[in-house]
This record gives sequence, C-alpha cells and structure tokens, in this order.
Amino acid sequence: RSPAIRLFIASSLLALILPWSGNTSRATAQSINKGQDAALRNVKQGDRRESEIQAGVVETYQLTLDGQEYFQITVEQRNVNVALTLAGTDGTKLAELNQQRFRQGIERLYWIAESPGSYQIRVRSLEKKEPGTYQIRIEEVRKATNADELRVRALKTYWEALALGVESDDASSAKAIEKHQEALKLFNEAGDQWGQGTTLHRIGLVYW
Repeated sequence: RSPAIRLFIASSLLALILPWSGNTSRATAQSINKGQDAALRNVKQGDRRESEIQAGVVETYQLTLDGQEYFQITVEQRNVNVALTLAGTDGTKLAELNQQRFRQGIERLYWIAESPGSYQIRVRSLEKKEPGTYQIRIEEVRKATNADELRVRALKTYWEALALGVESDDASSAKAIEKHQEALKLFNEAGDQWGQGTTLHRIGLVYW
C-alpha cells in the first residue's frame, strides 16, 4: 500500500476513536457524580437555607470555623427523610445521624470543632422516588464552654441510647435506659432543656 493510503486509513481510525473516547469520559464522569450535587454551599451562623432535594441526592454545606468553636445545626424535614453526615477539615467522617426516620421531624447536631478550617455537613435524601423539602439552620457558632462540652457528650450518649433501644430484648432495654439516664444527667448539667425533655420522653417509651 502507498503511504497516502496508509495515512488515509490511520486518519479515519483516529476520527472514529476520538469521539467514542470523549463520550466514554463524559459517561464515566456522570457515573461518578450521580447522586452528588456539585454545588458546595457556604453557610455561617444565623443562616437558614430551604432546599428541595431529589431522591437519593446528597447536598453539601460548608461551615468555616476557628479552633475550639461550638456549633449547633438543625435540619427540619418537611416532607422528606434525610440523613446527616459531618466531615472534618480533612474529609474524615465525624458523625452520622438519622434519628427522625419519617418524612417529618428535626435532626439535631451539636459539635465542637477541635481545629480551624472548613467542616462539611452532607444532607442525603433517603427517598427512593419522590423529591422533598428540608430547611437547614446554623443555630449557633461560638467559642466552646464547659457547658457546651457537656452538651456534646450528652447528645452522643443519647445517640448511643437510641441505638440500644432499637433492640427488643430485656437486656438491651435495660442498657438503653441506663444510657438515657446518663445522657439526662449530662443534659441537666449543661442546662439543655430540649435534651432533658427529649430524653425523659425516650425513657418513657422504653419503659412502655
């Protein structure tokens, strides 16, 4: 074959390969990003953001903090069940919660930022088909106090108690009550009225 024919064949093959390669790259990128909302929403103290979230999608908020700052976040579910994940400045998962397992209710997070930097709050829809609406509120950001440390410990203990309460056997129920009482003591010491009332309610449910 002449050099001209060989050059024609090579050019034709290249023309076929390049579009296919580009389509594959785009498909791969779409696959990686499926379920992820590309927008990173920066938030600060006092912000209230309402969002309609599609089924299975994760929406991410970024809160920039100084070291040893306490923050309190609530997410009100208005017709959607969501789970929250808190990630640290290096992307490490610090907390994950889904205490309100219906399509209404408020998820509540207390935390103390040990180091300065940007923390991410990821809101993930647990719905299979339907979109829904939620509101995220950055309730408080301030220098952490001793009472705040107690409040964070109390909430973590409360989460542990809820996990134990899922089991129906007597031994787990007894442990759940013990953990709830431990959380109640910490909430009392922190002066957290929401925590006190909620924990007493949960103790009553376990006894019942």
